[in-house]
This record gives sequence, structure tokens and C-alpha cells, in this order.
Amino acid sequence: MRISSIALVGVILLPLGGLSYTLGLIGGLVLAMGVRGLLKEEGLKYLEKPFYLGLTLAILGGFWARHVLLEEGFDHLRLLLTSLVSGTGLYIQSLCYSALARIRNMEHLELGGIMLVIGAFTFVFYVGFIPLAIGVLLLAYSFWRW
Repeated sequence: MRISSIALVGVILLPLGGLSYTLGLIGGLVLAMGVRGLLKEEGLKYLEKPFYLGLTLAILGGFWARHVLLEEGFDHLRLLLTSLVSGTGLYIQSLCYSALARIRNMEHLELGGIMLVIGAFTFVFYVGFIPLAIGVLLLAYSFWRW
């Protein structure tokens, strides 16, 4: 199995964390393994720790947003805080995606990371789902084409 296929499975499973915490954690671990392999393959090993930090922040922010929406209702302050936490994590991840995209000349990988960041920061306005979905699809396409 190719390393990019592992990353592809992680990108597909991670958004399902909205349905189940278990699927989100499994998707996050699989994505981390896949991107770790890609970073090593391309000689960007120094970006592993920042990617792990960004992935952890994004997952925690996403789980917190799920909790806020399902348990506490629509509280704008808490949604803003979850948007900032997950958006910061996705921004750190997008820097790693950009470095990979520049080496492989894959603009859609870089655009996918940017769309994830836009989606996370506009989540508080309830329109963030569309850029998040587009970002996930672009990342999945990029890993499929790898």
C-alpha cells in the first residue's frame, strides 16, 4: 500500500468525527501516519512535529465544536473559541501541505489546506461547512493523485 493511500484514508475518515469520536480519532491517527510518511519521503522530516501539533489542535477544536453544537446549543462565544482553536491547528497543517505541494507541484493540495483554514474560521458564521468540504475533497484528490 502506498503512503499516499494511507493519507487518503485518513482524510476520508477524519471528517466522520462529526458522527463518532472514535472515527475522528482513527482518521486523525491514519492521516498522521500517512502525512508523516510523505514528509519523510520528500525530505521534510522537520515538519512532522508542527503537523502533529496542528492536527491535535484541529481535532480538539472539532470535537469541542461538536460538543457545543450538540449539547449546549448555538452559543456564539463558544463557537468562536472552537473556530479559533481548530482554525489555528488547520493553519499549522496547511503550512505543511504547502511545503509538500511546492515540492510535488500540486497546487490543489495547497488550495485544499487553504480552504480548510477558511472553513474553520468561517464556521462561526455557519457557512464554514462548504469550504471545509471543498478542502477535504481537494486533499483527498491530491493524495489520490500522489
